[in-house]
Amino acid sequence: MKQMKRWIITFLLGLVAFLGLGTTVDARSLVVDKYDIEANILENGDVQFFETITFQSDGAYNGVFYNLEYSGFGKPTDVNAYLETSEGRLLMNQENTGKKGTYQLTDSGSKIQFKVYFPFSNSKLKVTFQYTIPKLITNYLDTAELNRKVVGQEWEIDQHNITVKVNIPGTASRETLRAWGHGAGQNGNVQIASDYRSVTLTAPNNESGDFVEVHMLFPQTLTHANTNVKNEKAFDRIVAEEEKLINDEKNLRNTGFFGMIAGWVLLVLNMVYAFATGFFANRNRLAKVQHIPDHLYELPEDITPAVMNQAVYGKTDMTDFSATVMDLVRKKVLKLSDTEPYTITLVDDTKEMLRHEKLALHLLFDVVGDGSTTIE
Repeated sequence: MKQMKRWIITFLLGLVAFLGLGTTVDARSLVVDKYDIEANILENGDVQFFETITFQSDGAYNGVFYNLEYSGFGKPTDVNAYLETSEGRLLMNQENTGKKGTYQLTDSGSKIQFKVYFPFSNSKLKVTFQYTIPKLITNYLDTAELNRKVVGQEWEIDQHNITVKVNIPGTASRETLRAWGHGAGQNGNVQIASDYRSVTLTAPNNESGDFVEVHMLFPQTLTHANTNVKNEKAFDRIVAEEEKLINDEKNLRNTGFFGMIAGWVLLVLNMVYAFATGFFANRNRLAKVQHIPDHLYELPEDITPAVMNQAVYGKTDMTDFSATVMDLVRKKVLKLSDTEPYTITLVDDTKEMLRHEKLALHLLFDVVGDGSTTIE
């Protein structure tokens, strides 16, 4: 027995040590504390991006990763990475040495991965990624379009305090400049500048695996040198599609809201119903319980053990079943042998019995005894 106790204690101590070790290993974490994107639309339809990302670490890291998705678009050009310091923006060298202050690029054909080497611990690291996506703008006969997931779905960590500013190469008007935002858990906000030269999208947070998308329309004359042209009108169609998306999202939110209200109403009704059912059931059950006098001046009534236990303690358990069987032996309904093989025999089932006593006989002889009047 002592050896068994020592084995259990050893096992528990080992388990605690293992869990403690796991907690230590997984203690560090990394998030994007601030995410600023500036996009400059050029007259030739290219878009130049500057993404300034502030990483916040809890624990030690050797650097950071950033994935630039360009599937369906031209390969990015003018790719650079900068380290933001108190002395200003410093251009990092692209090399495969893994030295501090350098970065490495890996191009898979649809995604460019930046790997920045700069150790930091329990602090912030601010990095700017620069690139240009050629012919990202589509010119139509009556408008020009930018439709881009400026924050892609490759992130494995959450991002907070997101700001995206898109500058157009000239001045538009209230009628010709339109902008919409998508993703970020539908918690973003789009603001068109009063001079109609830029659009700013903000979002408090974006979870890993989600995205932030900017969709804009502006005068096609501002990107007159763009060779990515479609010979059709698109302004009215695109505006109608976006308005439909807005209405669909609004209806979905309303449906979810009313569904939540309906759920709470049903929950309350179910609770009321359960309370009422239980209340009246208790009243009916207690009405059937035989009266137990406060003071016994006469011989006690013939109250069964199960009824007594329910009346006194408000519950029944397996001991009441055993007591019921022995009480039926006392009433000569059952006979219990006192020598081996020990048997229980049903000798008289014609006597008046309560429901739980009949149920006890049913369990003994119909269920366990399979119809026999004697069980061993």
